[in-house]
Amino acid sequence: MKLSKAHLKKDLDEQLKGIYSFFAEESIQISELADLVIEKAKLESFEEKQTHIISKDTDWSFLQYENENLDLFGSKKTQIKKNLKLRKNYNKLIFEKLRKIQLPLEYKKKKSNFIIKNNFKKFTIVKKIKFIKKKILGYERNSS
Repeated sequence: MKLSKAHLKKDLDEQLKGIYSFFAEESIQISELADLVIEKAKLESFEEKQTHIISKDTDWSFLQYENENLDLFGSKKTQIKKNLKLRKNYNKLIFEKLRKIQLPLEYKKKKSNFIIKNNFKKFTIVKKIKFIKKKILGYERNSS
């Protein structure tokens, strides 16, 4: 859907979408529009974003690296923390210790063969796990 800057602001007030594409004559215009979306996402507690600048010379292989995942924003970490605190066996000390020993996200992404985006819906997780099992088992059968 084509929107002016004013219409984008109104659209962002209603709901943040999963992906945005901006086209403009000047890169500053694109930056201003992207800043509006990023500001809204921060207000909604999103902490991860992916930005891709596309030109006529773009090497499209980055899409393969992104594992066919074109979501602009990742998980809502504050929502995850709220959900964890509601669990009856939640222990803040253990949580903090585990958080401190975590490897950086970029390192884990580079080392991972599969990434599951968690939207906290059982159906999505089950579907993704089945997909990964098929990939792994299919690979093992083909290699033996």
